[in-house]
Amino acid sequence: VVASGGEIVTPPNDLQARGRLALVTDAECALLGLLQTRDGYPRDSEHEIGVFLWYELWTTDVPNAVAFYEEQD
Repeated sequence: VVASGGEIVTPPNDLQARGRLALVTDAECALLGLLQTRDGYPRDSEHEIGVFLWYELWTTDVPNAVAFYEEQD
């Protein structure tokens, strides 16, 4: 993230049974919560109430955002 122009706001922290969470910004200062779950994510057809349904980014600089996110893995 830092090498791509972003910033680490909160380094990874344990969330007990949920997993690990870090807060970062992208190159345009958009705040992201990065969550690594302990048990993985359900398939798209297996979503339950309260789980992630989509990911969305609004930006005024699409080329910069694409370059930033393509560098992340």
